[in-house]
Amino acid sequence: MEIDIQNLSFNFKTQNIFENTTVSFTEGKISFIMAPNGRGKTTLLKLILGSLNASQGLINNSAKNNDTYVLFDNLELYKNLTGMDNILFFTNFRYSKLAIEKRAQRYLSEERLSKRVSTYSLGEGKRLSLII
Repeated sequence: MEIDIQNLSFNFKTQNIFENTTVSFTEGKISFIMAPNGRGKTTLLKLILGSLNASQGLINNSAKNNDTYVLFDNLELYKNLTGMDNILFFTNFRYSKLAIEKRAQRYLSEERLSKRVSTYSLGEGKRLSLII
C-alpha cells in the first residue's frame, strides 16, 4: 500500500489549508507528521481517508475503504447514553442488537456496553468508537 498525494489544495471557508502539496507515504515505513495546532494534520488524514474532498489535486490511497481505521483523540460520543445506545445511534440502527453484540464482544463486554459512556475510560471510549 502506498499513499501518493499530488498537487493537493484544500480550503476551509476562506482559509487556505493546503496549496499544491505533494507527498508520498510508503508501505512498511513509519511516517511522522508534525506541525503546530491548526495547521491541517487532521484535515490531511480526513482527505486521505476520503471523508473530505480536496479542492484540487490527486490522492491515490490503495487502502481507502479497505480495512483502514483512524481514531482521533476527541471522542464524539454521547456520554449520557450507554455504549450500546451510542452504537445504535451512530450506525443509524442498520444492524441488529445481536449483530452488534457479536462484533463488540472482541472489544467490550456486554456489561460495559450497558453502562453509560461517562463511566468509560479513554481506552474503552476508543474501543467503542472502533466498534462504531
